[in-house]
Amino acid sequence: MQCPYFTVLGYGAFDSAAFSTNKRLRNGRLICAYEFEFYTEDCLGGLAIEGKRCPVKKDHFTLSKPGQFQRVHLPYKCYYLNISTQDESLCAMLDQIPNYGVAWNMERIIEIFQEMLTVENTSLTENRLHLEGCICRILSTIARSRSLTVDKGSDNTLLHKKNLQLADQYLREHYSEPITLQSLAEQFNLHPNYFHRLYTAAYGQTPAQRLLSFRIAAAKTALITTSLSMSEIAASCGFTSQTYFGYKFREVTGHTPLQYRKRMLGKR
Repeated sequence: MQCPYFTVLGYGAFDSAAFSTNKRLRNGRLICAYEFEFYTEDCLGGLAIEGKRCPVKKDHFTLSKPGQFQRVHLPYKCYYLNISTQDESLCAMLDQIPNYGVAWNMERIIEIFQEMLTVENTSLTENRLHLEGCICRILSTIARSRSLTVDKGSDNTLLHKKNLQLADQYLREHYSEPITLQSLAEQFNLHPNYFHRLYTAAYGQTPAQRLLSFRIAAAKTALITTSLSMSEIAASCGFTSQTYFGYKFREVTGHTPLQYRKRMLGKR
């Protein structure tokens, strides 16, 4: 698949257990494209890129680049994405990403992969555009967080990773409550500006944008599954007023809450 910025050579899920081989070390090869691997669990195997071993660890990724030599150590599992590009700006961005590091928003990346693997659009053009969009989102997620991607020995950075995950979980579970950047950062003993930068780089959204997405998602569920009034839904989802709820809901979805409820219930 080809788009103006890159050509997709392959993507999917890999599990070495599906291949009948007793070999633990496969022959090395010279890399001719940009090859990502994303890991969701610890495994015994991994890659060696330019002679440096990259163990398979949960929430980590590898990026093998054109001209590098790679050897594979089995067994392991991963999601993979291979692309080639002649675009100078994209090459420059990818070349700045380390060969091995932490993927700060691995859950989101895997969601996108699963979306790619279940695309069933009837139109080939729609299918191509959708896949291109998914891949662009993966690349932008990695690019935004590259400043947070560090070598495996940094305890300080791993602590930030844990704190950011806890902060995201807090937003997900307490979206109905008043939450400020100041109060959220103070929970993890971080300066609000520093926390804002770390969180935005890790998740691709500011804390306020992420909180709004959780509130809108909860409102959508309430609109479809309950008979609550607009003011009741607004209050239960953390919006300060019914008017503000309607404004933000329409801004995000393109519909008023009432229009969304009628539309979705009509489909059911």
